[in-house]
Amino acid sequence: MFVLVVALAVVSAPAVGRALRATGWEVPAVAVAAFVASWTLLPPTAYVPGGHEGLYLLAAASQPVDPGAEGPFGTMPVAFALARACGLVGGRTGELLWLALNRLALPVAVVAAAGIAHAAAPSSTGDRAGRLGALVAAAAVVACLPLAAWSATGFFVGPAAAAAGIALLLAAHGRPALALGWGAVAVGGRLETLPLAAVALLGAVAVRRLLRTRRGPPGPVLIALALAGVVAYDLAARGRPPVDGAIPAPDLLALNLGALPLGGPLFSPAAAAGGVLLLLVSTLATTGPRRDPRRRRGAWIGVMLVLGVLAVIAAVSPLVDLGSRHFVPAALAAAALGGVAAARSAGFGRLVLGGVAVVVAVGVARGVPVLLDTHAAGHARAARAWAPEPLPGGAMIRCTLLREGAAPGPGIAAFTGAELLEVRRSASPCVVVDVPDAHVFRGDARADRLGRARLLFGLRPATFEDRLVWIAGTPE
Repeated sequence: MFVLVVALAVVSAPAVGRALRATGWEVPAVAVAAFVASWTLLPPTAYVPGGHEGLYLLAAASQPVDPGAEGPFGTMPVAFALARACGLVGGRTGELLWLALNRLALPVAVVAAAGIAHAAAPSSTGDRAGRLGALVAAAAVVACLPLAAWSATGFFVGPAAAAAGIALLLAAHGRPALALGWGAVAVGGRLETLPLAAVALLGAVAVRRLLRTRRGPPGPVLIALALAGVVAYDLAARGRPPVDGAIPAPDLLALNLGALPLGGPLFSPAAAAGGVLLLLVSTLATTGPRRDPRRRRGAWIGVMLVLGVLAVIAAVSPLVDLGSRHFVPAALAAAALGGVAAARSAGFGRLVLGGVAVVVAVGVARGVPVLLDTHAAGHARAARAWAPEPLPGGAMIRCTLLREGAAPGPGIAAFTGAELLEVRRSASPCVVVDVPDAHVFRGDARADRLGRARLLFGLRPATFEDRLVWIAGTPE
């Protein structure tokens, strides 16, 4: 499988390279700046592996590992194959190579979203509008804080989303075979990218028919089909995908839709409303001949991205352990969609774009401290900044306690997605979340659960037994 992924990257490089060159020098500059900022805010020296990504790191270190140790979907075929390839180096070097591969997903995602936006610009607006749209898309990807956070781990969340972005980019240029191949890479890394892979394939077929592009050599087609077949066979052999502990309850969907802000600043209500308005304005105000292929292609690209965002949200909405990592593919598509709207807008649309940019910038300014708190790269700095308040004596007995790894008991619940929802439904007057070593930058789901708990309960920091905990409500 590793050989097929490398072959796909080689045959895709010319098309991706042309798309990158068309966006101008600004996009590569943004990509490099995003990589440096992520490295600075979430330094690898502070990173502690956790969760099932430890299996990937074992493989990268050339250590014995059971791929099914965390369940049939604890590791994914493409991610595990690439980790095994890093294991050819082995040891600590192999682990660092695996983490570097995840880190590089952020600049690749920037390039992919920018290329999609540039392709959507109508011929009548000239290349300047395309480059503006590309820059907006690139900046929006940088504003997708969960992507930056998870690409700094070894969970393969970032690379899977970046692969889905490359699939959408190639779809925007009418390359269905290559879009199929990169969609297979994405799905073989994370299941929540499946909706984007599907809309990329459909969009690529539509754009190809619109542009009437000629058939290319059979090599890329054969590589993409072989890779998609291997991934599909591997996933099918594992059995039915997990429902992630879903609880059949009528309020689950409402609670999860209320958790949309976990997706980052792009999913704030104000940004979403402004983005919809911008999209409508850009669609209605686009000038040029109606039969202009580039104008019609831009419309198809917009439809493809809207469907992708909605499909990802619909696919992950039943998950009990829903977290920011599940929204990353939708956030990438939303960032590209913002760039598409910018590339196709003029006049009033530019004013709306400026307003959306201000809202997103405010969201980023507020979100960076939250990111550092929940992913805990700078634990000492975060603890000082929070100035936690002391918890009254005996409060732990009169509060519902959510503790990592705790055995459930009277007033005590394990810190899992299911228990979070149960406590939320119980309307407990006081909730305390105690996560040992929460202020350690690690690649497991506890950061997502902590972020969701803060959103659900409105937690504030407090001290208990010389540890930092989070509390909501007033202890009796």
